[in-house]
Amino acid sequence: MATAYSHRALKRSCVKCKQVKHSLTWSTPPELMPTFDPLLVNCAEGLREAQYPLHFVACQSFKEMVQSQGAHEKVIPLLPRIVPGIRKALLAGSAAGGQKVMQGALEAVRDLAWAVGPDLTPHMNPILIQVSKKMFDRHLKADVVQTLQVLEEAGGEGMLALIRTKVPAYAPLCILQPAEVIYKGIVHCAIDTYIQQTPLIKISAIVSLMYTAYCYTHSWAMWRD
Repeated sequence: MATAYSHRALKRSCVKCKQVKHSLTWSTPPELMPTFDPLLVNCAEGLREAQYPLHFVACQSFKEMVQSQGAHEKVIPLLPRIVPGIRKALLAGSAAGGQKVMQGALEAVRDLAWAVGPDLTPHMNPILIQVSKKMFDRHLKADVVQTLQVLEEAGGEGMLALIRTKVPAYAPLCILQPAEVIYKGIVHCAIDTYIQQTPLIKISAIVSLMYTAYCYTHSWAMWRD
């Protein structure tokens, strides 16, 4: 069972949880560890734990290791063993009351993406399949979108192509950012026009320009697709 296995593994690795301050004390700091094997793999397995302190220890240990100096070289060889643990956490997060587990797993995906960049792309299929199922969950949508944006930014074009095959509803940053600039520019123009016109013209002017902004940004997104 993941609970007993992960707890014993973390204790053997001398990771100590300070329950009052919610921080970890390491007997050996992650940046000084010659390897993250098997501790990082154990933490990935522990991400599906919902009970405190197991959930906190697994999530925080994972974060501090992948964010440590020199993590890139230590993490890449372990990706084939880390990703299944994250996938299991995403599956566990789909169960009732698993929102905290799902959020922890999504945060681990973001941290992992920043740590290894495009090297994560070949391993992302099983994770993206689970992430796509939560795209329209009102409690998790913000976390899902943020995770996909981090994956796109850290993973580059290869990751974006994979995301768009697994999560068709995702709007890439390369579309959103230019569209937002265009929209803001037209809105500022609408405000200037609104101030300068007489009261009878103000409403029609602002509605017309706002509709133009919507149509233009929508057309931009369709063209980029």
